[in-house]
Amino acid sequence: MKSSVRFFAVMLLMVCLLSVVGSSLAQDTSGDESMVTLDNGVVGILALPESDGPVPAVLMLHGFGSHKDEVGDMYKRLAAELSERGIASLRIDFRGWGESAGDMVDSTVGGMVEDATAAYQYLSGLDTVDPQQIGMIGFSLGGGIAVFSASEHPDWYQSLVLWSTFGDLHDVFLESLGQDNFDTAAAEGEVTIDLGWRAVIPSPKIIRV
Repeated sequence: MKSSVRFFAVMLLMVCLLSVVGSSLAQDTSGDESMVTLDNGVVGILALPESDGPVPAVLMLHGFGSHKDEVGDMYKRLAAELSERGIASLRIDFRGWGESAGDMVDSTVGGMVEDATAAYQYLSGLDTVDPQQIGMIGFSLGGGIAVFSASEHPDWYQSLVLWSTFGDLHDVFLESLGQDNFDTAAAEGEVTIDLGWRAVIPSPKIIRV
């Protein structure tokens, strides 16, 4: 009971911080954070606080057209704040995005859910992390992926935070990216879309959940 109450308090603290902050592995360590590469080519940053025992942890999933540190480095800053409070975190690049393997045009919702699964399995397998106290946060599209992941594995996560997330994934993709773009991608294999802050080449399969 004490453990559950503690983790609830930890995740409540995380929500408060959000408003303030606005397999075989290859590992490269730098400061308090470590870069990890999962078997499927997913690259992530693991942040571990100083602790004598297993600690709670948070898996962070980025939004569409973004990366593991998220816009304005808000995930990076959140990870630092959590670490200071004794909470570990793992923020990843989905395959085809950021530093992870693969091409953007091949990225799908199903593949992102698989990446979240691989990240959880890595995180929960660490001796320094309490597998009974793992939460997940998703920003924008990452929130949708978090919901799908949690629905597939309801016993994995003790808390779930959705940040600027939508309702219907299919509709929001069509509304934000346009049916014409998906028709072009389906006909020609790919299409480049200017989001304003970067250009993306989404897969025509991205809206198939």
